[in-house]
Amino acid sequence: SPTTTGGGLSFVVVVGISFLWNDIGPTTLSPWLIFSTGLAFLGFIDDYSPKPPAVRLLFQVSFCLVLWWWLLVESSYLSSIVANSLLGFLIFLFVTLSTVATINLFNFMDGSDGLASFQSVIFFTFNGFYALYAGDHLLFAICFILSGALLGFLTFNWPPAKLFMGDAGSYFIASQMVMLFFLIFVRGLDPAPGIILLSPFIVDSVLTLMKRFFIGETWWKPHRA
Repeated sequence: SPTTTGGGLSFVVVVGISFLWNDIGPTTLSPWLIFSTGLAFLGFIDDYSPKPPAVRLLFQVSFCLVLWWWLLVESSYLSSIVANSLLGFLIFLFVTLSTVATINLFNFMDGSDGLASFQSVIFFTFNGFYALYAGDHLLFAICFILSGALLGFLTFNWPPAKLFMGDAGSYFIASQMVMLFFLIFVRGLDPAPGIILLSPFIVDSVLTLMKRFFIGETWWKPHRA
């Protein structure tokens, strides 16, 4: 039987209310909150009225271009690097494509019961303790709000799943992961532990896609075991 999708909208709302309630984000996170909310809205539309892959990709790339232009140019983050036109362009291209890839890899893995949500709980919980150890209480609060919201969702997504997060949830959570890496970097912390935590998830999805591509399957569509 088909499993109900679109459940990610629940933790999008919970995270949004929690950020507002705790006064998180009016300045530091404004670009990310607008970006993540826009992606979640795009994903919610696609959950109930699926769009062609090219259309989804066009919107994702557009959202990511605007986000990184805002962060790297308008907000003057990494201004000394971006000032070098060639290096700045390469950085801009790399982070844009990496964000699009992360969103789609995460969305691809949502179809496995509990995998994406459980991986996310581990990722945000660990980084929350890491931020607390480093004395960064803003990152600590962000991580544990996200982890708590996902833990509640996991009770419905645990195998056998009664509910999937859908595009709305997977787009949102993937963008929050990228946000966390960005904040860790600009606040002078080491992003390596988070990358290591995500590496099994990333390698699994990339190898699966590569296998499907080389054996001639329609690699960009969902599949069943």
